[in-house]
Amino acid sequence: MEAMVNPSDFLRSIQVQQLPLVVEGTPAVACVEMLLAVGYVKAVIVSTDPMNAQARVEEITWLGRRALDRRR
Repeated sequence: MEAMVNPSDFLRSIQVQQLPLVVEGTPAVACVEMLLAVGYVKAVIVSTDPMNAQARVEEITWLGRRALDRRR
């Protein structure tokens, strides 16, 4: 079983990555789904199959950047 990932920590970790960024695994894809739902990222969920979960994060939106700024 994969460890849970905090969406805020996940957002903070991808801000330093070159986008688009492909993430794999159920916990990472679940974070992308949550961040997408609140408008913090633009992303495509490729698969939620537990054996092959994958998503592609295209960008961090202005809402996501604002959330990151508030947490500094």
